[in-house]
Amino acid sequence: MVKNLILIRHGKAEPGSLDQLDEERRLTPQGLDALRAPTGFARSASLMDDSEREHAQVWVSPAVRTHQTAL
Repeated sequence: MVKNLILIRHGKAEPGSLDQLDEERRLTPQGLDALRAPTGFARSASLMDDSEREHAQVWVSPAVRTHQTAL
């Protein structure tokens, strides 16, 4: 059985600040738009066929922006 690993970088995130943990930073509106673009997350998912998508596992860090990207 062949397995594929697809790495996806999250979109543009809010700037960091001393008042916020890095893991709490969210995607900016531009980052969210980039995910929805034809070259964004949907393109990465299109690299898999239906069976592969059905059995895919998505692993993300605890950062909010990575969860936003994965959903």
